[in-house]
Amino acid sequence: MEKSSLYKHTLYLNKDIDYLFNCEIREYDLKSAGFNLIKYFKLLPEKEIIKLEKMNKEKRHIEIGMMQRRDKNLTQGLKDAFLEARKMFFEANDICDEEVLSIKKDAIFVIDKHCYNTIFDNLEFVCKNTYLGYMHINKMEIYYTNNESPIDVKGLNDDVLSYHQDYMLDFIRTIFTYTIYNDRKYLIKFITELYISLLASL
Repeated sequence: MEKSSLYKHTLYLNKDIDYLFNCEIREYDLKSAGFNLIKYFKLLPEKEIIKLEKMNKEKRHIEIGMMQRRDKNLTQGLKDAFLEARKMFFEANDICDEEVLSIKKDAIFVIDKHCYNTIFDNLEFVCKNTYLGYMHINKMEIYYTNNESPIDVKGLNDDVLSYHQDYMLDFIRTIFTYTIYNDRKYLIKFITELYISLLASL
């Protein structure tokens, strides 16, 4: 397979994939991305980098944000650095287009791919999540881990998401569970009973 150049995208989603079951989707995130990229690519004077290094994570994140508002060169430098870091990760792990589900700036979601080359000096891509299922519904990316873990939804505000926990997400969780664990008989029964109850409410 040809190596991928999808790392050039700050945001990317394979819209040809509507759903995935019985696979492993790994999310690799660049740890403390902003600061570590500044340090690796020397985007600020050494004195400023040392000053940032002494701050706690939250304060450092705020300070870098303020610096970017004051300095357009730093903003562009970080944008280029994110791209270069993604390129390093893709090339070191021989990632192909077919293996990429999604890119969210410093987070890369790959399908059935275990990436072993994740550390580049002070840059480290950490496997933050491993999902067993995925759906793309109405611009939302829905990721399923297991029946005990919360469903992750990208593209929906957390406040709005909380209103859907007790019915829509439970419904989606049930579909994932029955499909992944091959309980097709119970899945058909579940959908049939739901359909009957919906008809009865009309």
